[in-house]
Amino acid sequence: MDIQTMLIASVATIATVVPAAVLIRDGRRGSAPSDSARRALRHTTIASTVATAPLGATLALVAAALVGAVGSSASPRTLVLVPVIALVAYLGILAVGELTLPRPTGPVREASVVRRSAGDVTSAADRNLVWACAATALGTATVLALIASGPRSISRVVGRYESVTATPFPGWSVALPVVVTITVTLLGAGAVTRLVAARPALAGVDGAWDLWLRRRIARQALRGAQLVLGLMIGGLLLVASVGLRELAFGGDGVRAAPESSVHEVAGWALTVLALAIGVLALGIALRPARDPAPEPSPAPTAAVAR
Repeated sequence: MDIQTMLIASVATIATVVPAAVLIRDGRRGSAPSDSARRALRHTTIASTVATAPLGATLALVAAALVGAVGSSASPRTLVLVPVIALVAYLGILAVGELTLPRPTGPVREASVVRRSAGDVTSAADRNLVWACAATALGTATVLALIASGPRSISRVVGRYESVTATPFPGWSVALPVVVTITVTLLGAGAVTRLVAARPALAGVDGAWDLWLRRRIARQALRGAQLVLGLMIGGLLLVASVGLRELAFGGDGVRAAPESSVHEVAGWALTVLALAIGVLALGIALRPARDPAPEPSPAPTAAVAR
């Protein structure tokens, strides 16, 4: 195994283990007022951990491909669509976790009946962040596509009848998959949050604790969406920065062209911005939630179904 392969494997392992450790620690910190609540908390923690591991590994490998560590010949469209496939799997596992929550057993089952909406289980800040990331990703892809001279290239004029071209650059061939990714991300995250809001209430716990558990899962769904969208923005800018730096030094190399300090500075500026956005997206996704479980209290009077 060469050094490059070891480095890639290490990055993928870290991206898999760290989020899982954060989720497990968060699950252990939550207080549960009853045995059924403890089972539900353990169940959702396992589902979240299983969902997060492959998502983290996939995003790490895509990031490695973007910086040239692996897959230098990979299609930019593939690098855009692979993360959303991983996100769909992530959201699907969270949904399965909700649908398979332990249900009360026995001849008498009780649970409080309260209708909730997606707005009840998600904060306005989380929702606005996802929408802001989606709008920024769409705007970034559109602007870069308008600047591009071809589906995957960018050009500059170096003479009265001459120009040079450089690749890669995210043109319309990348912008269209970005639109698909944004659409699938928003629809998937919205579907999971609505599922979390609509699931039956847990038996043996009060409404406040049940709502806390719902918000915990919905927050994880939105953070996954925000992470994919944020890293996609950074990825678009990173690919664009490579194209601009290539363009600064003559582009395709077919003809001698004067260097362009403007394109070089712009390329390095986009590189720094892309890395900053990537780090920010990771930091937001992994930040601890300031939403401790409510103190245990007696379960409310419940509706009884026989």
